Amino acid sequence: MFFFKKKQKEMKVNLTPREEVVEIEFHVIEGKDKKVLSLPLNKGEIEELYKIPGFLRYVAWEELYESEILSGSLLKYEDLYKLILDEDGREVLQQLGIPTEEMPVKGELTLDSLPDEAKLNLTLFNSGGKLLDRLGQHSGGLLKTNEELFLLPEKVYSLKKVINSEFESGYQKIGVCQDLAVHAGISLENFLEKETFHVVDKYDLDVKVHNFDHIELVPTGGTEIETQLLNSTSPLGTVKDGLRRDRFVKTNKVHEDVQKILTTKHITGDKVPLFLENPSAIMPEHDYTFDLDAFSERVRGLIPIERVRPAFSDGTGYQWFEESGSGSSYDTDFLKELMDRYPNQQYVEHEGKWIYLDPTLRKKILEIEEDEENKIKQQYALDIKDNEDELDYVINGDKTNEIKQFPIPKGLKATLFPHQIEGFKWLCHLEEKGIGGLLADDMGLGKTIQVITLLLHQQERNKVKPTLVVLPIALIENWIEEVNKFAPSLSHSLYIHKGSSRLKSSDLISQYDLIFTSYDTLKIDQLLLGKIKFQTIICDEAQNAKSHSSQRSRALRAMQSEFRLAMTGTPVENSLEELWSIMDFVQPGDLGSLREFRQKYIQTEEFEGLLDKIRPFYLRRTKKEVLADKLPVKHEDNISYVHASSTQKSIAESMLTTKKKAAKLLS
Repeated sequence: MFFFKKKQKEMKVNLTPREEVVEIEFHVIEGKDKKVLSLPLNKGEIEELYKIPGFLRYVAWEELYESEILSGSLLKYEDLYKLILDEDGREVLQQLGIPTEEMPVKGELTLDSLPDEAKLNLTLFNSGGKLLDRLGQHSGGLLKTNEELFLLPEKVYSLKKVINSEFESGYQKIGVCQDLAVHAGISLENFLEKETFHVVDKYDLDVKVHNFDHIELVPTGGTEIETQLLNSTSPLGTVKDGLRRDRFVKTNKVHEDVQKILTTKHITGDKVPLFLENPSAIMPEHDYTFDLDAFSERVRGLIPIERVRPAFSDGTGYQWFEESGSGSSYDTDFLKELMDRYPNQQYVEHEGKWIYLDPTLRKKILEIEEDEENKIKQQYALDIKDNEDELDYVINGDKTNEIKQFPIPKGLKATLFPHQIEGFKWLCHLEEKGIGGLLADDMGLGKTIQVITLLLHQQERNKVKPTLVVLPIALIENWIEEVNKFAPSLSHSLYIHKGSSRLKSSDLISQYDLIFTSYDTLKIDQLLLGKIKFQTIICDEAQNAKSHSSQRSRALRAMQSEFRLAMTGTPVENSLEELWSIMDFVQPGDLGSLREFRQKYIQTEEFEGLLDKIRPFYLRRTKKEVLADKLPVKHEDNISYVHASSTQKSIAESMLTTKKKAAKLLS
């Protein structure tokens, strides 16, 4: 009788080096049978396996897993190199069979392409001079020879990783690899020894103070050569010294940063203190790499910025002092004068220094009523006679069609086309007769320049102040540019009502000739702006208030003015009710109530009668009408029709039949 020895179970760990991780697997071996374990083990598996040889290796794995060092069963080389610096970490790795001592290696870095392609090759040898590739396979930070593992030096692994990484340019890759190779003790081939690539991936910012209201930003590098490169428009620079040559290359981020800085390197006026307090207000593109705290402290020593703060006393009321505690005090009348003179500036220059006047200070000194502030914050909406069910509000005007001659204002710095002169005279006629208008010219025919000319006409008669222009926020800058270019006299008293620092006083706002604001800001500040008796209200892209029930439309119609003008190339986009909504702002009551408008024009489709009704207030010219004799003649192409084949017809009929069946089913 033969007795066979019972097969003994054993737990083994299998380590597979990859380029960025070590893959860890556990097997249970029983004779020739091998079972891969799913990790982590459950309670039943642990109770079954904890007595077999090799189980302590799983305990080491679980320690790393519970410490969240492992990602599944993958150990990153970065974490491996950190673990070998710790005694407990080394012990855990050794239990898993992972080497913890770096093997000494030598090597050479070579360039197998042109520099801009940066095809680099790293050849490694052991201390005896044998090529590692012949001893085994090295992946990532490990060399595997037969069943034995060796740990490569961390600096060598870092170099290998960078060689396999993508860079913005080949020059950058070579520069980084050269630096890593030197630190890892890897030799460089002859070309790389003579050609040194430097990556400029950081910079500082120097400040030249020309005056209290003029500073200059100068990007600086670690060396004079880097500074020269940073202040040039090229991303590359070269310096030769005999047979040696140093090449400098900026990273894309540094290059983009510096180019933006160079476009605004000269900062002047009240932008100087604003930049020192908040650089992103002047350079909003992104975060820059200089130390803002150190930078600001350095410059503030040269350019004083005083912040005024109140202190209350029972005997004297509010007193105003410089917040640094220097003892400087300010007279209330002096501060009021500054605020009146510069109603929209937070930083005001006085005797070679900047005084910061924040909104809270303005509120206290100018004594803006608290009730008004509370109403604004609560964002109440003004209740209006909306003319929707019944006609409750009507503005009458002289609708005579005869238009007299109005001279072009002398302050206009442009030559108008005939259709623009006609439009200007029409606008002057409406304003003189006290009726509103809808200027609906095609886009590109110059609606803005016609309206700017009207504003100059009003300015000559002292009837422009105050005028409110409501428009999409994206168009504000375009309007300002056109005013500055074609009517500079209008830009002397212009205020943009937007942002958190906008004025909270109706009286202050009404002191400006032109006030620009967006539809949404008008909606938010309707209580504030609704108190102002405007000479003119102009709505550009008036389709933004096309819905009669929207808060935008209701806030707009709640404003008070002598003359109302809407501008849009698309007065109707979806429904005729949009035209009623715009016209109820332009000339309230002329189209009746909304209910009457629906009955009279929409339900009957009486479009010709509607055009006759709005003709006194409505002007529209198309490009085809205006530019008919200026556009090139279009020639009609010869069109040949090709009939579908029988196969194509059959496929089309099948598709149509399927569509009809589906439609019938869904209905």
